[in-house]
Amino acid sequence: MLLQLLLNKKRYITFFIICTYIIELFALQLGNGDTENKNIPVLIDVNVKKVTSGSYHTIYIKDNTLMGTGDNTYYQLGTKEKSEYNTPIIIDKKVIDAEAGNNVTFYIKKDRSLWACGYLPSHYEVSKNGKKLIYTKVSKPICIDKDVLQVSAGSAFMYIKIDGSLWGFGENRNGQLGIANKENQLKPIKIQNNIHQVFCGELTSFYINDKNELFQTKSDGQFEKIDNDVISVSNYIYIKKDSSLWGYGFSYYGALGIGIQTKMIKKPVLIMKDVKAISSDSNQNHTLIITECNKLYVCGGSEHNNWGQLGLGNNEIQYYPVYLCDNVISVSSGNLFSHFIKSDNTLWAMGLNNRNSSGL
Repeated sequence: MLLQLLLNKKRYITFFIICTYIIELFALQLGNGDTENKNIPVLIDVNVKKVTSGSYHTIYIKDNTLMGTGDNTYYQLGTKEKSEYNTPIIIDKKVIDAEAGNNVTFYIKKDRSLWACGYLPSHYEVSKNGKKLIYTKVSKPICIDKDVLQVSAGSAFMYIKIDGSLWGFGENRNGQLGIANKENQLKPIKIQNNIHQVFCGELTSFYINDKNELFQTKSDGQFEKIDNDVISVSNYIYIKKDSSLWGYGFSYYGALGIGIQTKMIKKPVLIMKDVKAISSDSNQNHTLIITECNKLYVCGGSEHNNWGQLGLGNNEIQYYPVYLCDNVISVSSGNLFSHFIKSDNTLWAMGLNNRNSSGL
């Protein structure tokens, strides 16, 4: 009996050490120079015009220079010198737009060329079960295409060219590329025309066409129309022309801001009015909302706690939008952490950055 107790204790200790290591590995994404979680916003940098958050890394544009911080296990920060960075490093210059994915970074340069680094498709592996897409770690950014207007990175990678055509590649096992099949794509393939915004989630993708119609991919690789008069989308929430915010899907932790929900919301519901910008994380856990008067509202959380990503000074799930601060012009929600830019172009962050200071 004593021996069994000692063995069980050893297993628990080993499990705790492994969990601790994992949390430490995926840390530092806030970019404030330490490894503590923050449940109130902290200043990260100045003169910032764009920020985007991946699963465990963050990139932002400062004076047309692309900066990155956090996890670098897959070389998503454009270098292989270190596996993580707790302060921002330079990835590239002459950058006008960027997008952080799970373990990858995409960005657009002034000449409208699209570049990428991190965990990218490299080749097919053929077996009796078919073609499997093999990924490799790419430390030196590579050029993907030219004449690119916007890019989005989820489990699939999609981008819009200047002529309005939509292109994509990567994972497609759930039909998220919208090419009427479930075949993974090694190279970019043309998908649609007349598109002005695209958003890639974990298992699905969304686009808005030039008629302001919102579409979402289905599991069979087809697109399904969701709504009309839509001007912006982030995961399962979107803004209409009248500045009203709508959403659907899962909201177990309050990400839709419509109260406690235990079932999937199949039809879009009104969340709030007078909204001009949004960001919802890929796991649909929390949402950041900017109103027409530049006030930032937050809602959601996560399974056990919200790790401080709402910035409210506590670790409580918020099932309805709650006011956080004024003068906010841009937001980005990552995996259990958040960033926002204020009107003075200062960059702020809150949420998971290492082991939770609340003891989780």
